[in-house]
Amino acid sequence: MSTTSSASGTPNRPGDLQAPWIRGAEMQYDIEEVAPGRILMRSLNFISTHILRRRAAEVRGQVSPVSRRLGMPVVLVQNGRDVPVGTVPAGTNVAATLLMTEIRPENGGWGYSSAPWVGDVGNVVVVREDGKDLEIEDLRLMALFLLQRVKPKMIGALSAGSVSLAKKREVLKFITRENMLKFKDELHASGNPGVSYAGMGESNSASFIRGICGFVLFFYLVYMFAGATACKAVVKAYLVCFCIVTFYNCYPVLAFMMFRNR
Repeated sequence: MSTTSSASGTPNRPGDLQAPWIRGAEMQYDIEEVAPGRILMRSLNFISTHILRRRAAEVRGQVSPVSRRLGMPVVLVQNGRDVPVGTVPAGTNVAATLLMTEIRPENGGWGYSSAPWVGDVGNVVVVREDGKDLEIEDLRLMALFLLQRVKPKMIGALSAGSVSLAKKREVLKFITRENMLKFKDELHASGNPGVSYAGMGESNSASFIRGICGFVLFFYLVYMFAGATACKAVVKAYLVCFCIVTFYNCYPVLAFMMFRNR
């Protein structure tokens, strides 16, 4: 997001803070340890006065260089130090580290990420620099493209020892929106889109329908083999679990209400 200073020296906040709500995402650690090859993310909506939106608007130097190269700059904000949104235990976050990788060929840190984007990064909140809603599918596609296509090229170049400027430029040339969209087509052609919600390889609607069918089938089998009493007990247990999950999903809103004046 824009951080251009005004005459008074105060960072100008972008126009998105005038909008009541904006959609961002939280990248949860860690895609390699928790779910190999899958990106763990969830959508988050922030009201204009939310502390995360203020931090994203005022932060300096946290725009993902790779996302800028791919045509959709995003701002990353670490969520786990002093922002009470969701569950935020510390841990490595490969998706965030990849998004903050240095890709400028002339830079000595090419192919690496600098602190605080290495090590125990924890969960990371992401919003678009231009203040528009961030579609989680776009963010996940970028992360998967970096993980499965760009990262191997960088590792190959770095493993050879001294990396020539020509080799760095070759990798940079590969990081384009066109190649990312080709990668998306390859994922769909292989029958594994890999960019759907929660990294489960299916659309939200398909996941919902599958869940409902499984739910109905499960209770039908319980009723048939265990009787109505057991079925009622299972329903009660399900309702308890439903309340817990609902509270967890509503926690960001509750946290905002509690900390909106900070």
